[in-house]
Amino acid sequence: MVSASIRGGSAQADVDLFISAIDGRRPNSEDFDYKSDNRGADSIIIRSNDTIWNQTGYFKEQGIVFVVGVKALTDNARYSLLLTGPQRYELNYTAMTPNVWYPRQLTPQNASHLYRFMNWGHRDFKVSVDIIEGNITVHLNAYSDRNFSTSTYMSIPINSNNSRWTDSGTTSQKLEIRITKDDPVLFCYYCIYYLTIRSTNLTDISKNSYRASWSNVPDGGEELSTLSLGNTASILIPATGGVV
Repeated sequence: MVSASIRGGSAQADVDLFISAIDGRRPNSEDFDYKSDNRGADSIIIRSNDTIWNQTGYFKEQGIVFVVGVKALTDNARYSLLLTGPQRYELNYTAMTPNVWYPRQLTPQNASHLYRFMNWGHRDFKVSVDIIEGNITVHLNAYSDRNFSTSTYMSIPINSNNSRWTDSGTTSQKLEIRITKDDPVLFCYYCIYYLTIRSTNLTDISKNSYRASWSNVPDGGEELSTLSLGNTASILIPATGGVV
């Protein structure tokens, strides 16, 4: 799979994605074998049973040349490309429940862990990682369906360049951040957050362990009354001009 997402520039920036196969020609909007012309982020999945292989009679086992073309539809369209495969790329993550600690051990076979949680409401929250042993680095990023400039794959944080928050620590340290509604960079309404935790001690990964959690934090919106269907609620506004 090939994915393209917008990086910086105008909020309305957009690109389209084109791929040619077999003959090495440079693809464009008029000449291509695969295309994705979505608004914002684009993705193309190439499968072994696509009709192009039967139409051309090409012997796939001898190797295939693919050429990727990106067409800018707006000015200042900076973009990033991601290639995954040849096997299907799956997101192997742990879905986090609020206020639950997840103790984990990093191993040479699994030197990084990916977590996911949902911020469905308008509430402050915090992310905490207690380092039990070793050297740990954390990366946090978010993805929203309202953001047409990226995709869920491109939003997985792998380093500080595509993370909204990055921190590192060592044995017995706590890495923690509180994310508030007035933070224009870190806070995102109704978003999926991805948390990557990895070892920075590559000489002995087996000596890296931690526990991680995320939790809502009481804030200025906690006093809001909840209305249920078919029931009335009695609400007191203590002063003129007050808002509940």
